[in-house]
Amino acid sequence: MNLFSYFSFTAAFFYLCIGIYALLQDHRGFVNRLFFLLTIIFSLWALANSIAIAAENKETAYNTYRSFSWVFFLFPAPLLHFSLRISRLHAPVKSRYIVLLYLPGLLLYLVSHMGFDIISSFHASRYGWTLQYNRSTPLYYLNILHYSVYLLASIFFYIRWFRHSTSSREKKQASIIVLTFGIGVFLSTVFGTILPLIQHTVFPPLAPVFMTIWIFGISYAILKYRLLYPGPDIAASTILQHIYDTVLLCDRKGFVLYGNRMLIDLSGYHSTEISRLTFADFFPEASSPQHLLEQNQSSIATFLYAKNKQEIPVQLSVSKLRDSHNDEVGFVCTAHDQRPFQNLEAEKEMHRSTAAALRASEEKFMKAFYLSPIGMAILNPETQHIEEMNASGKVMFQIPENSRMENTYPFLRWTDSSQRNYFFSLLNQTGRIETFSTGFIRYDNSLLEVLVSADQIVSGGLPHLMFYFFDITQLNKLETDLINLQKFETVALMAGGIAHDFNNLLTSIRGNISLSKIYLQKSPEPLEMLSSAEGACNRAVELTSKLLSFSKYSHPYKQSVNILAIIQESLKLSDPESKLETSLQADTQRLTAEADEVQLLQVFNNLFINAKQAMNGGGTLRISISNYSNPDSYSPRRQRVQTIPLGEYIMITIHDSGTGIPPEQIQFLFDPYFTTKELGTGLGLTVVYSIVKKHDGEIQVDSTPGEGTTFTIYLPAGAESPS
Repeated sequence: MNLFSYFSFTAAFFYLCIGIYALLQDHRGFVNRLFFLLTIIFSLWALANSIAIAAENKETAYNTYRSFSWVFFLFPAPLLHFSLRISRLHAPVKSRYIVLLYLPGLLLYLVSHMGFDIISSFHASRYGWTLQYNRSTPLYYLNILHYSVYLLASIFFYIRWFRHSTSSREKKQASIIVLTFGIGVFLSTVFGTILPLIQHTVFPPLAPVFMTIWIFGISYAILKYRLLYPGPDIAASTILQHIYDTVLLCDRKGFVLYGNRMLIDLSGYHSTEISRLTFADFFPEASSPQHLLEQNQSSIATFLYAKNKQEIPVQLSVSKLRDSHNDEVGFVCTAHDQRPFQNLEAEKEMHRSTAAALRASEEKFMKAFYLSPIGMAILNPETQHIEEMNASGKVMFQIPENSRMENTYPFLRWTDSSQRNYFFSLLNQTGRIETFSTGFIRYDNSLLEVLVSADQIVSGGLPHLMFYFFDITQLNKLETDLINLQKFETVALMAGGIAHDFNNLLTSIRGNISLSKIYLQKSPEPLEMLSSAEGACNRAVELTSKLLSFSKYSHPYKQSVNILAIIQESLKLSDPESKLETSLQADTQRLTAEADEVQLLQVFNNLFINAKQAMNGGGTLRISISNYSNPDSYSPRRQRVQTIPLGEYIMITIHDSGTGIPPEQIQFLFDPYFTTKELGTGLGLTVVYSIVKKHDGEIQVDSTPGEGTTFTIYLPAGAESPS
């Protein structure tokens, strides 16, 4: 390694140290990072020269050049980019145009690897290997033009920065950089371009060594005049990022140096876009910061223009920005969003209007509450204490008119505490309950049956529960009477059918007795016996005519039974030959019901036999068992009174693939003696309906002709499944 190789190696080390030092000053600053990149490129350039100069042979020197050739072609681009950034001329240039600076060097590098190499050979000298350029290729002259344009443009930008600098510190920074950069470029041009061009290549390439003069100037400016020191640190960036006012730092020409997070959020610009904008882009209706301060208008009302053209009213304050040397470097602009203040009076007026409307609304509500013909009560949601009850409610609950609720009837007295707990639990979950059928104990201890609805309301600024009571005591009595009447009609119909069948038989018997008496008129003893039999038949006729009721099934004997086991046993009884394709699925572990096992066997036997007959002895029978919860009453638009009380049920669905039932026959399906089969009695489904109802359950049927029939049975679920 000779002296010139040591020079290049020392230059590479110097470049790297200065770049790291500048990066440590502000690793987030783009200019610092760009300068670090530039020093890395210079360092690689100098390192390549050091290796090539001291190479053992020509081939090693040439391979070194080829390996580092991208550095030689590309370094002018970051050099010019750095001069643009440090002279603050980057703001009018968009990012996509900056990328074009790197395009010529990249193209030259690619072309040089396509047979147009600008280096023809190396020759040895006492100073090391020196370059011999290929002057026969246009690429050599294009490369000289590329270097010259970029270096002259950089010098121009540095000179312009010096001439337009407003502070003494900036002028000193610019003067040092212009001087050292000019000297370095001059020497590099003489030894790296002019001498090789006139074929006087006595020395090896020394351009990367001479450029250390410029880097030395940068170092001096950093240490002496705080070049590349972070700008936002002057105004405490950490504080600026966390205050609620918009803060903008700009130089003396109005170019934005920094904007805090509130400015980004309020304006809608990205952080990378803000550095390309000016003070006038944000506040076009305001004068320049310098002009505002000269007119003693350090605080004015104006508008901040966002990216989406929205005009945001702000109170703008401007003050001078000075550095640690007390040099004026720009302006600090703070803008406070005035929209909350502008809307304050309107909000106050709206609040006053709202309060007046609420008072009027509460007065109307209380008037409607006390005069409503429907029983109503207001309850405390935490204690369930009755705070208010209107006159209709007091009449309904038999509460004395002038008595105080807290002394006479402070709480609703539910007939079933489990229903009360379920009701309030559901109300807390849904916020509203409609037409819940239940019972209460009146003040005089009599039973009150009602449909109760409840809402969560706010009265006087506090949450309350509003209860609505609809007395269905008489309605239930009428419904019971109607059901009893229907039962009597059903029994009468059944009795009439039975009497009709008996009368047919008795008519035949009486006819034969009468004929026998004619033939045996001369035989007193047989005639007397026939007369006695005829009298018995007459009494049987009278007995059938007095038949008024039909009661084959008594009240069920309920105990804990396993529904799945009963269904399995019923399937064996109703389909012993297993002709049906049966699918039995239990989707729950809760299979216990309080029921009469014998009667449930009768229910499922009848349904399975009907399904088998509907499928002509073959087909698919699907049975599923699941849990069903009836947590809420149906809407009054759908059903006024619930068919199934609130609670937990076992739902059994039985679907057959038979012929189905016509829609017009569905409503008569459970009527006594109604049958669609030639040999049927019409009592099977009537018995099923009667047993399910006596078990406090419900049975529903859905059928589509040609697709089959589905019976759904709801039975109250027990506590747990028996083992």
